[in-house]
Amino acid sequence: PKGANATAGKEPCRADGRCSCLPGRSGDLCEAVEESSAWDRVKVKVIAALASGLIAFCLCACLVYVRLRRRRRHLKGIIRDAERDFARWEPALESASSRSLLSRGGTLHRSVSRRVTRAKPRPRDNKARVISAMGLPDGRYHVFLSHVWSSGQDQAKALKGQLQRYVQNISPFLDVDNLDDTARLEEHIGNSEAVIVLLTGSTAVADGAPASDYMRSRNCLRELRAAVERKRPLILLLETDPSHGGVPLDVHRAECPDELREHVFAAPLVTWHRLRPFQMCSMKLLIVELLRAWKAAGADQPIFLPGDLLRSPPPPLATKRSLHVYFSRDNAGAAAVAAGIAEASGQQLRSTDDPAQARAACAFLLYLNGATFAAGERAEALGREVHEALEGDRPFVLVHERRDGDAGAATFDDIIAATPAALREAGIYRPIATPLHGGPHADVSYRLILERIDAACGSGGGGVGGILSDALNLTEKLTGLDLDDDGHVGSEQSAREAKGAKSTITVAK
Repeated sequence: PKGANATAGKEPCRADGRCSCLPGRSGDLCEAVEESSAWDRVKVKVIAALASGLIAFCLCACLVYVRLRRRRRHLKGIIRDAERDFARWEPALESASSRSLLSRGGTLHRSVSRRVTRAKPRPRDNKARVISAMGLPDGRYHVFLSHVWSSGQDQAKALKGQLQRYVQNISPFLDVDNLDDTARLEEHIGNSEAVIVLLTGSTAVADGAPASDYMRSRNCLRELRAAVERKRPLILLLETDPSHGGVPLDVHRAECPDELREHVFAAPLVTWHRLRPFQMCSMKLLIVELLRAWKAAGADQPIFLPGDLLRSPPPPLATKRSLHVYFSRDNAGAAAVAAGIAEASGQQLRSTDDPAQARAACAFLLYLNGATFAAGERAEALGREVHEALEGDRPFVLVHERRDGDAGAATFDDIIAATPAALREAGIYRPIATPLHGGPHADVSYRLILERIDAACGSGGGGVGGILSDALNLTEKLTGLDLDDDGHVGSEQSAREAKGAKSTITVAK
């Protein structure tokens, strides 16, 4: 009935018997709905949405971080590879306890001082700074490469590549790459911080007289005059290979114009070589002079090139024999070379000129210069010794004199021509001769000779050959047999070891 449907919370029912709840009520019984529950549901949805967004953001951030880390490592690897060959400052020696030397008042604590004194210095090789050229505005260059096209073009191109390889951010001027008009030569000299003068020449076919191609070039002399007038620092780079334009420095000096000679040849001189160990030495000297020309901070501090041969210790020269090398008394100059090798080896080298001990040495040291096989009794006696050694299959270490100013210096072709045919046919020049240069390159020469001796003695620089040799020596001394047919039972060193081994065996028994 109509009157019976006025239940609390319900509106009057319709004719079909259906009823509806009043606002604020719901359900079958039209119960009251709390307003706060609807707001709570909204809040839950908002929080859930924010949490989902935060999680998605964190995941994206993690992915971006991982990718950036990988990208950073990749870029670091690229930079590390690019800087691998750059010249570096020699790392300073510092003490492990030198970080807190000063007290608050600026005075040195005695206890700290004692610790620093006792602490051993250690090099910071991993912190060696790369040598980088200073920044320059557009149109300026760090160095101008002055050369003559006829005999110095290849050297200049190679020199530019070497400079860019070893000096970070350097900008060299090379005519084939940077010159657009020869009328602007003087302008480019003025826009360069230093000038490298590549001295090359040629030898006349008719009379064999050397000449300076550089000093006979009109454009090269223009560049020299412009450098002198603008007071640009000069660095002389002398080609040493006669087959590539090398002529004596005196030839260039004699053909230099009188008004330029004093200024030009007062500049520092670096010799240019092609063999990599010597070329690295030349590049190191050249970079030092460039730093001085640029007046760079710390220009007088030592530098090094990665891979420099002299940064590693000399080979151990391990051998089972009592001597490393034998040199003939009839080989003039060989004794002085052997003395230089011994000094470079840290007095490891054991050598002799006694023919009776020739077979006790593991290599025959042959010093080659213009007088080695010149006509005479000494050359004939030396030829007989060399021939006997070749027949006995004894290893040879050849040293070719290339030092400037040496009276006996000669080209290798001239030495071969003077060598008796019997020695050439017997294979005297199968081993590659090591050039003996002077000045700063002498240390490189001696190191290369030491490596040849080390290889001839069979150690190979590794130490395994030395262990096997010592074992063979010990066996020979214990058995009294010459197992390797070298004319000696063991060596002086193995004799001492054998004596100690016998004492050890006796004690053990």
